[in-house]
Amino acid sequence: MDITDKVQASQILTENVPASEWADITIDGKIYAGFNKRELHIVVNLSRKLLENAGIDYKSIEPTLEGYYNVFKALREANPSTDFYPLDTILSENWDLQPWMASQGLKGGVVVDPADGKTYVPYATDAAAPV
Repeated sequence: MDITDKVQASQILTENVPASEWADITIDGKIYAGFNKRELHIVVNLSRKLLENAGIDYKSIEPTLEGYYNVFKALREANPSTDFYPLDTILSENWDLQPWMASQGLKGGVVVDPADGKTYVPYATDAAAPV
């Protein structure tokens, strides 16, 4: 079913989903289905106790890559253990690097470059190194 008109008429969809994401699932100028917005249920989980020990109010955290970097840095500085690292990733269905990579516009999986038709993995590019 062509749902292009419904998507375009939805303020929620047009103002909260980047146009580039709609372009990824558009076929011949039409949208026939939604997409898996898996990143919506992948969340950052921070220990309230660690935040309190570092003097960080969780409500004040800026939900950006830089904001979380500053939180992780403050958590590390507040912890006396030499082997403490404030970021843990569990690579499974629910926990992975996707939210961090997406914050920089990097897609997961294998992507086809429209310029030359070659495939690549965005997480393995120079653009992913800073993340």
